[in-house]
Amino acid sequence: MVAVCALAGCQPPPASEPKVWSASNSADGFAQCPVGTTVVGGGYEFTEAVLLPGRLPHVTASRPHGNGWQVQCVDDRGAPTNGCKAWVVCASVLR
Repeated sequence: MVAVCALAGCQPPPASEPKVWSASNSADGFAQCPVGTTVVGGGYEFTEAVLLPGRLPHVTASRPHGNGWQVQCVDDRGAPTNGCKAWVVCASVLR
């Protein structure tokens, strides 16, 4: 079983379950892995508020940052926008 949760309530699954899960945060384009885990991937999606035909944000960065995933977007005028939501995939090393 893979645990999927929002960043505000993300907790590692119990030790008997696989230790991989994802988190998201649309407020600032950054999703952080929980303590004791490591980022192993990530990505982004556009929020519904910016889904206008012909006017999608331009993604200028989608990359690991610290122990999370960062996405940066600009609007059609080149101004920073919060129209992208970051997703991070986290895992802990089995010992």
